Amino acid sequence: MASAQELFNPTGAEFTQIEYPLAVLPDEARTVAAKFNHADPEKILAELETARRTDPETGIGFGMIARPGDSRTDAIVQFHSYANGPTDNFLGRALFIKEVADEIGFHDEEGNALPVYSFGAPSSSSSLNVSRADIGSVRRGDFAPIAIPNLDLVRRMGVGRVACVAASLGAAVALSAAGEADQMGIDVLSLTVASLPNIVDRKPWLELLPAFNSQAANMSGALENGGVDLFTELHKGDSAVGFAKEVIAEATLNHAQFKGLSRSTALSALIRALRTGAPITEVHGTDDPITPLSAIDQLHSDIDRYDYAQQFQGIRVIGANHADLGDNVPLIASLYAYGLQQ
Repeated sequence: MASAQELFNPTGAEFTQIEYPLAVLPDEARTVAAKFNHADPEKILAELETARRTDPETGIGFGMIARPGDSRTDAIVQFHSYANGPTDNFLGRALFIKEVADEIGFHDEEGNALPVYSFGAPSSSSSLNVSRADIGSVRRGDFAPIAIPNLDLVRRMGVGRVACVAASLGAAVALSAAGEADQMGIDVLSLTVASLPNIVDRKPWLELLPAFNSQAANMSGALENGGVDLFTELHKGDSAVGFAKEVIAEATLNHAQFKGLSRSTALSALIRALRTGAPITEVHGTDDPITPLSAIDQLHSDIDRYDYAQQFQGIRVIGANHADLGDNVPLIASLYAYGLQQ
């Protein structure tokens, strides 16, 4: 029996390694996984339907996983990966993240559990309405135009403190979100990002896109290793045609995101996030073609030149690919839980 801290980084080192797939998950994640597998799927889906919201001021579609008595001032903010809106699949992940956070006792100063705001990536269902000028900013590597409308929504809901979590392309948005939140008067409690795609100055986006697409074939294995039946079934219900429609709905902005991926802009966003004083946990896999280890090592070397060593931790998951750190829901929720506790 072990917690996320004991399994992932018992000594509190600045850089640690774990083996994938894990022989044992943290107690809290195993408890939630068992709860999901014994629950009536229709009841879970009904809860997800009530969590789906549309902001009346901006039209943004999002999810809010909240229970009576949850904090009104603090929240966990989840940013979705590429072209994934507030679907059952991703709202289900938000629910799992919340359940694990509740299990570890992640509370506000009043002892209340935190809700999870679940924000979709650019897609038809997220309806971000990013302007042409802001799309140009994204193309130059500034993901703030995607993050700011969501943060403003959270602020208007009365939230003043956030813990940001995200994987894959959502992690690039989360980096910008942490820096922007501080400028918007929102305190950043922590930031946990997995499989950052914008940490290397890489080949043209037409070569990067196939690298992303190649990981789609690994999703089933990641879901199977996660062992939660609901997510496997929800994945089966997702169609390639439906996903393509989501991509096409925001084709210009999605193209801009790929064009904007670069190590220099990622490092700038990361330094801005570190200046908030928030602890940052970066997670990567050794078998991920999108975030090569040479780029990860360079990122950590870059950070070492600044005085942020106590705030920045890296977790290397040996044997994990890009999909493993996004679609193995108990694992990524456990890693997020670790980040929340820093």
